[in-house]
Amino acid sequence: MPDNRSVESEEGETILETSLRLGIPHTHVCGGNARCSTCRVIILDGLENCCERNSREQGLADRLHFSPQIRLACQTLITGHVALRRLVLDEADVELTSQLTPDKTPITAGEEKKIAILFADIRKFTAFSESLPPYDVIHVLNRYFDQMGKVINRNGGYIDNYMGDGLMALFGVDDPQEATLKAVRAGLGMLNNSGHIWKTFTR
Repeated sequence: MPDNRSVESEEGETILETSLRLGIPHTHVCGGNARCSTCRVIILDGLENCCERNSREQGLADRLHFSPQIRLACQTLITGHVALRRLVLDEADVELTSQLTPDKTPITAGEEKKIAILFADIRKFTAFSESLPPYDVIHVLNRYFDQMGKVINRNGGYIDNYMGDGLMALFGVDDPQEATLKAVRAGLGMLNNSGHIWKTFTR
């Protein structure tokens, strides 16, 4: 280990599980599910005592072009002496990414979900905004976002982010059922409502 510790791994235990059991900070942003590479280690000695890569680890290794010595701690079982080094060595990184608080409560980095995302912005908005005083532009945007937000909310979504004259809305965060259909319905409703907004300012 990076801090020159010698530890014993229990049978059927991954390298990551050993680290966490012994209170050794070991980054694993995805929760140890082979969906990221943050727990990776380099095997300095004893690679022959590491299990073969499973399909999930192999897929990530191929994608990131890992050498044979780079292994995912969350997927690697060992059967004998192994010398390794975690690849997060900076103290600031360890403090930032440590998965244990002082009371040993796990910190999660969120969860993976299948949702529908709707992006929308205003066509030809730059030319439109240049034809109006700045305060009028702000008024138009506020009215637009308010009306679009109501349509999105009615269809089971919510606005997660604003980007200039654009917005990003999420559907299915709490209930993924028909998330895509709800996003499409919201998009159609937004098109219909936006026409009424622009008529007020283009007469």
